[in-house]
Amino acid sequence: MQNIAEVGCELTATYISSSLWTLDFDLKDVHDWYVKWDTLYVKHQENDKDYIEYEPEYSAFDGDSMKHPESLYLDAEEV
Repeated sequence: MQNIAEVGCELTATYISSSLWTLDFDLKDVHDWYVKWDTLYVKHQENDKDYIEYEPEYSAFDGDSMKHPESLYLDAEEV
């Protein structure tokens, strides 16, 4: 890997994507939940043995959210 000083400049592109779940229950009423790798895991009751997995209605990994960056930085300055 080359040192940045040897290359000349550094360009950083930042992307914003999001996933959407439409649920038939309120997450505020469940025992526990978390999102990992674009899957929602829900434990509805404290005594539930396993978490139930829910896939998003629209995934951050779908579509063209990576087509255009939200911001660009050239040598740490926004362009």
